[in-house]
Amino acid sequence: MRQGHFAADLDATARACELLALLDGLSTRVVLGRHGADRDSALRMALSVTERLVERG
Repeated sequence: MRQGHFAADLDATARACELLALLDGLSTRVVLGRHGADRDSALRMALSVTERLVERG
């Protein structure tokens, strides 16, 4: 944020908690072998959601 890569009003703690919850859920689905849940699709989904949650400066 100090370097201007992210929005100045970004609540980094809240976003980190949201992303950790997402990653926990995705990793659980991969470990349990749920239909359509594999490492590559989980990574794509995590990156897609991260782009929407983290505003750029």
